[in-house]
Amino acid sequence: MKLITTLCTLIFLGHLSLAQNPQVYKSVRQALKHKETAEILDLSDKHLRKLDPRIVELKNLKFLNISFNKISELPPGFDQLTELRHLVAEYNEFREIPEAIRNFKDLQVLYMATNQISKVPEWIYEFDQLTNLLLSENRLTELPEGLEKLQQLEILTLQENELTKFPEGITLISGLKEIYLHENQISVLPENIGDLTRLTVLDLTDNDISHIPLSLSNCTHLRELKFAENPITQIPQGIFRLRNLDALTFDEDELISGDRRLFKQFARRYNLITHAGIHGGLGYCDSLNYFHNEKKGGKSSKSATL
Repeated sequence: MKLITTLCTLIFLGHLSLAQNPQVYKSVRQALKHKETAEILDLSDKHLRKLDPRIVELKNLKFLNISFNKISELPPGFDQLTELRHLVAEYNEFREIPEAIRNFKDLQVLYMATNQISKVPEWIYEFDQLTNLLLSENRLTELPEGLEKLQQLEILTLQENELTKFPEGITLISGLKEIYLHENQISVLPENIGDLTRLTVLDLTDNDISHIPLSLSNCTHLRELKFAENPITQIPQGIFRLRNLDALTFDEDELISGDRRLFKQFARRYNLITHAGIHGGLGYCDSLNYFHNEKKGGKSSKSATL
């Protein structure tokens, strides 16, 4: 993950150079010299335990990356940075999502993977502009009711937590494109999961799912559908009509013989990836590209590639 983050940062910096976009500052001290125009601050991998309190003077900051540090809290006055659109705080020591960000009503990207978060506050659903939410590798056992309020959400990443239920409200977010829930303890999928007709990625590897709802075949834009390491014995026939698939994974040993044969034939015919492989997780890169495209006034591509 650290290598991926570094690579994505380099790609983004290349975009900035070519497009003559705003400067990426690597320290608060440096950014303060241009505090009226500083919009992008990258403090990742600096062995920080605390943020420089002067960061609150950067009133026009829009993108902040503090990943790969040892930060557990935000400084007083951080809630004044209301222009912030992207907060990337992966690989730190946060035990909760800081209430200091609650006032960031225009927040679009929140990445707090690999911390020690055990609970998601209900006020997170006040971020009605949020498109990317990444809380993987934490200690979550459930999400509060109200997820459907995040109607702009396109990418939801909750893998490697302790979830036992498929988060309620997901199927009401019609624009959702990518869901990563691998390595949890989910046993049941909602029968109306097929309502997510714009879905392109659904990764449920390594859960306790034994039944796939028939409605999933309505998700005709699916490119990646992953059910490896689940006790699934039968595949709904509609799955074999999903012609946009690039990756389809099941535990072949669990499948009944007829479905195992159909699965192999389908995979061979369309040259699909059928092993578990690498999971999605280039969220930080997506975030950078999204910000880059936003600054250019164009549309972003939010699809995490495997």
